[in-house]
Amino acid sequence: MEAVLAVAVGAVVFSALWAVNRALQRALSASGPPPVRRAITLAELSRLAGELRSAWDDGDSQRPPLSGGRGEDGLLFLEFLTLLPAEPDDVRYPRPRRIRVEERAAPNDQRRLVRWETPWKRASVPRPPPDPERTFARVRSARLFFRQGNEWTDRWPLPEGEHPRLPRSIRIEIEDLDGRPAGIEVWIACDMVLEPSNVRH
Repeated sequence: MEAVLAVAVGAVVFSALWAVNRALQRALSASGPPPVRRAITLAELSRLAGELRSAWDDGDSQRPPLSGGRGEDGLLFLEFLTLLPAEPDDVRYPRPRRIRVEERAAPNDQRRLVRWETPWKRASVPRPPPDPERTFARVRSARLFFRQGNEWTDRWPLPEGEHPRLPRSIRIEIEDLDGRPAGIEVWIACDMVLEPSNVRH
């Protein structure tokens, strides 16, 4: 009898731990049931759109303020400087951040979209370490386009010539794991001049 009871208690404990583990996996990743997964993906795309609207050119001639397209491995990447508020409710003194988004291959012909941020360097202090990368979406496919004038291209910066350092707009299209499309198209405030807080002080 005691052996049966011990087995029953063990089964209950195992089931509880398994349920907790599954809940944590869903909370900490872009997986989970389709409605939850899609909601997370749409929220992350919306956040990325807000960051792209404030894309910023620091004037560094050795490195473009924004670059993207497909790398030699055929996977997408997007990297840009942006000015983000120091506090969510205070946009007076935006702080520069470098954001990078990459497409990574995953099992079963899936793709992971990962991102991480790096605080912009300051002349008076060492460069801070980047934030840990995290997966923010799992998709079947992703596409990236840049607009300059009336033309769309799938890579930025453009070849050498008289071209602006920032595109006029960016479009990101994805197909989620359930075959449903989603995307954003963002107009970049190319003509807006913002002064980072670490330049002011």
